Amino acid sequence: LIDSERLCNPYELPDSYRLRAGVELGPRGQALAYHIRSAHQSEAGLTHHAYQWKKIAKRKRWGRLQILHIFEPEQADQTRGVNVFVSSLKSLKMLEQFQDATLQNAIVNAMYAAVIESEMDSQTVLAALGGVDDGHNNAFTNYLAQVAGYHQKAKNIRFNGVKIPHLLPNEKLELKTASTNAAFSQFEDTLLRHLAASMNLSFEQLSKDYSKTNYSSARASMLESWKYFLGIREIIPARFCSQLYALWLEEMVNKGIIQLPNGSPNFYQAKSAWCRCLWIAQGQTHIDGLKEVKRIELLMNLGLLTYEKAAMMLGEDYQELFEQRLREKQEMGSFQNNRNKKAQ
Repeated sequence: LIDSERLCNPYELPDSYRLRAGVELGPRGQALAYHIRSAHQSEAGLTHHAYQWKKIAKRKRWGRLQILHIFEPEQADQTRGVNVFVSSLKSLKMLEQFQDATLQNAIVNAMYAAVIESEMDSQTVLAALGGVDDGHNNAFTNYLAQVAGYHQKAKNIRFNGVKIPHLLPNEKLELKTASTNAAFSQFEDTLLRHLAASMNLSFEQLSKDYSKTNYSSARASMLESWKYFLGIREIIPARFCSQLYALWLEEMVNKGIIQLPNGSPNFYQAKSAWCRCLWIAQGQTHIDGLKEVKRIELLMNLGLLTYEKAAMMLGEDYQELFEQRLREKQEMGSFQNNRNKKAQ
């Protein structure tokens, strides 16, 4: 596997009609060769290989693939894949900045446990802010000393064992608590919904928060995403696995490890037939297993679903299921016979 960033134009040349982002194109726009950087761009200061490129033809002379370049094409003449986060980069940056600002606000609020508010005349405030010296002591320092002395004398005032703060006239004690932005959760949910929509996911799947939805809404969103997942499976992972399987099978046939039946066409005459395969991936997630099983049972009774498709919905191979059930049935029969013999 090669990092996609290493696929680039040699010597960082600009794109041209026949060379786009490291992919060399033919007269009909087909990919002919790939220019792979020998090292990643970030390793430019560590090795000279970052300034070297290697040209690799897509296929050998007889058609065997040498480069597996798989992506989801969204328009004609597209030579490279597009990152799924491209349409939501701005929203991601806004979410990061908002989270940082909210955290900083909470930290500042948590730094002060209590604040005493006091009213001072204008002359004293100006002297305190400007640090004006009255010739002997700073006016603000004198004021704080008087306040401290007053509080020192009044600190032992109690009523039924409870301490009562006695403040100067015009003073007010205000307790501070670390508060969060009330709109943070709503703003974060709104951005996450935009991100989920750009990635063809549901909000619940992206945020892992299922507390704000019901069964019908969650199932509808999951089924909508499931259609997208099935399409992506056929475009990217299934194609990747099929091409790997075709390369392996071609090698095994040419080495004689796998013998084709007599009278059948050779590997290259019917390559698509020999390499035809079906890939089974993770099964669909079910919210209510009982309802989903009844749905599958009803579809099978109506003849609209086969054992193969039903097993694939669960991420299983129907042939392996049948073989395993047969083995278990035989083992249960043998176990029962042995038990009867011991009882006799």
